[in-house]
Amino acid sequence: MTRRVISAFVALTLSASLTASSLAQSVVLKMKFAEGRTDYYEEIESDEQVIKGGPVGEQGMTVSSRRIRGLDRKVESAEKDKTVVAFRFGRMATVFEMPGNSKMSYDSDLAAQEPGGEMFAEILETIVGETVRVEIGADGRTANAAGMDKIVAKIDDKVGGNPFWSQMKPMLNDESFAIQMINNRAALLPEKEVKAGDTWSVKTREPMPSVGEIARDLRCGLKSVAKKGGRTIATLEFEGTVSNEKAAASQPGMQVKLEGGKTRGTFEFDVEGGDFVSGEDQSELKLVASMGGGEDNAMKVALKSRNQFHVLTPKERAEQKRANAEQKRDEPTSKPASAPSEDK
Repeated sequence: MTRRVISAFVALTLSASLTASSLAQSVVLKMKFAEGRTDYYEEIESDEQVIKGGPVGEQGMTVSSRRIRGLDRKVESAEKDKTVVAFRFGRMATVFEMPGNSKMSYDSDLAAQEPGGEMFAEILETIVGETVRVEIGADGRTANAAGMDKIVAKIDDKVGGNPFWSQMKPMLNDESFAIQMINNRAALLPEKEVKAGDTWSVKTREPMPSVGEIARDLRCGLKSVAKKGGRTIATLEFEGTVSNEKAAASQPGMQVKLEGGKTRGTFEFDVEGGDFVSGEDQSELKLVASMGGGEDNAMKVALKSRNQFHVLTPKERAEQKRANAEQKRDEPTSKPASAPSEDK
């Protein structure tokens, strides 16, 4: 695997955070899939964009958003060389805020929706209930997905010229789904037995419309291995850089160049269960956006993002959904009504 030099401060920061206050044992961290296993996976993505230049002027503007994606997961088959997991969209939510107290939101879990979120509603409510199936190889890191084309076609037929859909559509494809749901996270696992304090390098790549290919050069480490609620939980930490590995081909419309960025995160992995159960990562990126790729009216964007995820049992998800339905407008909860049990 090609390795890129990580800034010295990144390595020092990560090394200092790795402690031996854990079980004195070596572990093999590998994805596992038990046929028939069901659970609920939910991720919450929050970001803030500070935009300056171009049409918005040097005074700038700040745009923030929060997106929730919840999926019911079921391992439909688990053979030696191929596993099939069905991901059924169970919850979709978006909150979008612009200057002047302009705000739009929609959450499929809520019984009472905020006025003004109709453009989000017609897109997201169409996704809920649809399924994407992912085939995973014996290494747990390669995946093919099928189902996003059907979802995209269904939304196309319904929403017409919805401007938010034109922005969302390029990211909704089978390749991106497989990378986000399986490959990016599984790639963090070491290809060797490790113990607390060990570190290793990881590089991931992901194509992004209007940007090109994004590369993440990471230094990962096993912070601890400890019993938690009857399970053996390995806590992983990572830190590194984000770069534009390959620029997008010039085309009409908005073009975005990633000038650089950094990322870090902490994930928990169930050693015996063979899956990530919770985590959080944060990124800071610098981008330049322009129409048609030209420098005229280019806008500089400072993007800060925070992504969290957790896994619930079907029972915990039912409790969460019931609590969400009883919430007042714009008060959706991203966590279960009661703390999730450690035993899945």
